[in-house]
Amino acid sequence: MHHIPPNPFTDPSKLAKKSIFERAGDKARSFIDAAFDSALEAVKKKEKQKKILPTAELQEIWDNIEAKIESGEIEGIELTIGGKTKVQLETSFKDKKIYITSHAQDMLNSKDFATSAKPEQLNLVKLSVKDLGFPNGATYKEICDKANELGLDLCPAEVGPHLRLQDDTQSMGDYYNIAMKPISDRDGGPNIFRLFQVGDDLWLHSDHGRPDVRYYADDPFVFVSRK
Repeated sequence: MHHIPPNPFTDPSKLAKKSIFERAGDKARSFIDAAFDSALEAVKKKEKQKKILPTAELQEIWDNIEAKIESGEIEGIELTIGGKTKVQLETSFKDKKIYITSHAQDMLNSKDFATSAKPEQLNLVKLSVKDLGFPNGATYKEICDKANELGLDLCPAEVGPHLRLQDDTQSMGDYYNIAMKPISDRDGGPNIFRLFQVGDDLWLHSDHGRPDVRYYADDPFVFVSRK
């Protein structure tokens, strides 16, 4: 009697092995499909979140800013403001041995300086005048106007002291301005807050907030990023 070899298409053991491989293939395909769908969804979400600006010039400036933010070249800052009165802020300054210049103190003492009772978290971004599209510098008005066109807002005045308290690791010689509605000092001149470090000391300082005052291309300003 001749031995008949098993038919691979009907042999139970072969069918079982084939079924295992098919199931493994199905799982692999399902995994690949899920990964592809997830990647596609991420791309769609990013496209949906992408800020679309009215002109090609503004779009190019903003796209360059976003690229620098993603690479870490431009600093994004999370800051909580509110919840402290002016007196409490000044007490915190003394506790942390942070100094206030006379003109900055005038700003804190002004009726135009207000603090909010309820804490609020802000997303801030620190940009140079050059980042805003001014390679040769610009006036304060031009800086604020361009930031607004790019979808950025001026900071509430209390960002100055709150950020001064938070940024206690500022490097020596580093400085940046708070883009804000100016507050008059004792001489009637409009001022904005400037944060800088000299030696081992941290300072809350002021800088000119006149519309026509000109800033250099490398001068940094802090803005609020709109939600």
